[in-house]
Amino acid sequence: MSDSTPQVLQEIRDGHALGMAQAARMMPGVGGGSCDPSTLFRWATSGVKTTTGARIKLEAVRVGRRLITSGPALERFVMATTAGYSTDPTPAPRTPAARRKAVERAERKLIEMGA
Repeated sequence: MSDSTPQVLQEIRDGHALGMAQAARMMPGVGGGSCDPSTLFRWATSGVKTTTGARIKLEAVRVGRRLITSGPALERFVMATTAGYSTDPTPAPRTPAARRKAVERAERKLIEMGA
């Protein structure tokens, strides 16, 4: 493979070609079905924004009017988007009651300190 040939194109030449509909059937969708082909089209054209702000696109090439990707490109996309999301759970915001109690505790402590 030459440096100017996209990896996905070489994979397509090697027989790993997938149309958007074929690739969508490989991905789980909401409610137990498969993903919609328009979702994969969007991943290839617009990409997915991660929590770090990076935009990751599904590798695909246009062949006539169709977008074609490959199984390995789909795997790379899934791994890249998975790595781009933080697994640290975001703490839940405090309720108004919890916030008020924290303010009251802080005020009492300030009074005790003479502030």
